[in-house]
Amino acid sequence: MSVVTGLWVTLSGQARVIPGDVAREVRRGSLVSRVPGSELQMTLVRGRVVPVIALGENTDTLVLCEITGEVIGLLGLEVVASGILDSTSSDHAENQSPAELLDVAALVATLRTKLRGRFAPPLPDGTRL
Repeated sequence: MSVVTGLWVTLSGQARVIPGDVAREVRRGSLVSRVPGSELQMTLVRGRVVPVIALGENTDTLVLCEITGEVIGLLGLEVVASGILDSTSSDHAENQSPAELLDVAALVATLRTKLRGRFAPPLPDGTRL
């Protein structure tokens, strides 16, 4: 048994868990706009622009995550449960196999690599968004 505190989601029919130290909020019905010429989207949350990564078909649920102090929205996930979860169990989602952790940091790193240098000048430390 692998117990984790977090958010149990499905992505394209596969069970995933977003750890509780990463998942921050689930929002429904957020207005999300595409950034022209990129895979990135954005939304406004409490007066702050938040980048959004579209992962699947569900466009009604936005999961806000925090990675190294930066808030990122994930669009396309179906939220199944939250709390203390056994990631090796399939009890949280009907007909699902055990959940794997959803590596949000890796998703963000992959997107940053794809977008590197396309939209913004380097930050003061030399990195590019």
